[in-house]
Amino acid sequence: MSSEGTIHVVQAGDCIASIALAKGHFPDTLWDHARNRALQDLRKDPNVLFAGDEVFVPEVRLKEESRGSDQKHRFRRKGVPAKLNVQLMFNGKPRANIPYLLVIDGASRDGQTDGDGWVKESIPPNAREGTLRLRPEGKPEEVFVLNLGHLDPIDTVEGQKARLRNLGCFSGDIDTTESDDFAAAIRSFQKKHALDVTGTMNDATKSKLKSEHQS
Repeated sequence: MSSEGTIHVVQAGDCIASIALAKGHFPDTLWDHARNRALQDLRKDPNVLFAGDEVFVPEVRLKEESRGSDQKHRFRRKGVPAKLNVQLMFNGKPRANIPYLLVIDGASRDGQTDGDGWVKESIPPNAREGTLRLRPEGKPEEVFVLNLGHLDPIDTVEGQKARLRNLGCFSGDIDTTESDDFAAAIRSFQKKHALDVTGTMNDATKSKLKSEHQS
């Protein structure tokens, strides 16, 4: 700790938006701070941090407003919602215009996927749990459990497995084990996207995986 700020050690589920909310800052204040430049260069994405990463948090600067004491004044707090973007696909085609119920930390809202199968909603930066209930007409409800803020960086095995699982290529545990199932999932992904089929997560595969997952 210093007079200029503190160091926050990232825990599982943290992202820049959730840390900023807890510390009284806007996300860009933390992410663009010069003391966090190395972290920015390493992780690239403020939503994808790894447990043990260190984020510098500057002191909050108080803003003063002068107003007459004999009048009423309204002050509006600026909200900084995070964005949930989920694309639903089946056999390579978007699941368009399907009603859904989204529940985030107990708060629910109704919606409908757009023409490209996307669910795009504003959510609290510190949201941790969610459930997406897809309700196609004339068919049983489908339930997807969302672990918000728990996506590890693309350079980690956990992060690679999680992205492959989200894309429907992997069904195993999200851990550090480079298993045969993991290698098979990589080969399946490589074959699908016309990459060299090696079964290893090389740079070209990581780049394509990140692009397809959009994070």
